[in-house]
Amino acid sequence: MTNNVRILFSESEKYYRDLGLKDIPSTIYKFDGMRYYNKPTNWLSNNFDLFVCFMFTLPHNSLITSKFKESGVPTVFVLDGIYDYANASKNIMNAKYSISILECCQQDILISVDYRLEKFFNKKLVHIGYLPKHMLINNSFTEDRDAKSKILLTTANSAYFDDEEYNNLLEIINLSLSSFEERGIDYDVRIFDKRIIDDLDSKYQINNVIDCNFDSVLNKYSHIVTTPSSIAISAMRSNKPVALLLYRNEPTFISSGWSFLSKNTIDSSLKSFLAIDESRMIYQKRFLSNFEFERDLTSAISDSIALDFQRDRRPSSIEEYSFVNKNYRNMLDSKFNFNFEFFIRNLYLKIKRNSFVKVIKKIIR
Repeated sequence: MTNNVRILFSESEKYYRDLGLKDIPSTIYKFDGMRYYNKPTNWLSNNFDLFVCFMFTLPHNSLITSKFKESGVPTVFVLDGIYDYANASKNIMNAKYSISILECCQQDILISVDYRLEKFFNKKLVHIGYLPKHMLINNSFTEDRDAKSKILLTTANSAYFDDEEYNNLLEIINLSLSSFEERGIDYDVRIFDKRIIDDLDSKYQINNVIDCNFDSVLNKYSHIVTTPSSIAISAMRSNKPVALLLYRNEPTFISSGWSFLSKNTIDSSLKSFLAIDESRMIYQKRFLSNFEFERDLTSAISDSIALDFQRDRRPSSIEEYSFVNKNYRNMLDSKFNFNFEFFIRNLYLKIKRNSFVKVIKKIIR
């Protein structure tokens, strides 16, 4: 009998390593666990002590989670960044499966950077904070602002989900650059989306800084303008004044000291933004208290192992029942779901009716 803790991760090893997962003494990791979705409940519970997943749209994860919960094995959902309503509802995969993370978190434990999510999805959910590796920065809360006064305007890698959002984003970027130009404000952009760069007003002499990582770029600028994303959190943590480009009609889960919504709001915000208004910087610092910046994923997984779960394992709400049932239907409706039993039965009947087979059967008898 082994005393090792056995953890089943549903997805590939690379994903979790990229988030910062390291080996834990006396702990065995098994990755790509989604392939065990059709294993019996007792087989899963006999072989693993914890189940971890991150793809909430994957029906396999819902099915495996249900099996583990039935047998009393703790289940964990890992969020890899900042929760975003638009992404949760309009992401192409979410739309494909008609599922939004807003509906429910089926697992027992949620591991994320944002403590506000603790009661956001499920009142019985246990939340453990962690800082994803990609949000690490080396100059957190730097007090001396040795960078010259210069704005960096940047966007998330996936900053829009349809043409309407794209046009709104392009408009607010152009309006921002126009206000910078009118006032002779020094700025650069950091935009990896070629479509945006190509469609920006040609009158701007764009310097697109994409040849180095964000950590090193951040030190070169005094002010950051960005779309709502983890970029804003990292910038505020580096004690930079941050303005958010707001271009969606959906709610945003991120806040900062300044917001750019229109030409008027940009123009009225720039004075205090450039002056680094102290009260707004205090607001940013207080907003950051909602987030975890010390514990890494390995520590969060260790804390999950240490939790004692003695509770009702059944779905705890109508929302969870609905979420689970929708996932099961998605699995059955998938074009990759091949009805092998029907194929075998059909083949058997065809063989049974075959005249040659009938002759062979008579000879055998």
